[in-house]
Amino acid sequence: MALYSHVPSRDELLALMVDSVYADLYTDTDAIRTISSWRAGLQYVAERNWKLVNQHL
Repeated sequence: MALYSHVPSRDELLALMVDSVYADLYTDTDAIRTISSWRAGLQYVAERNWKLVNQHL
């Protein structure tokens, strides 16, 4: 018996959940275009990841 009839397996359900969370990670493409150095890029990625983690606690 399946818990969710529209998702064939637990693994696929988890994959869909992860995709849903990561869909919001890099939505601001204008900010990405203005990054001028690797340090600024790394800081941007770290800040977005930190914000994502805190949103889903």
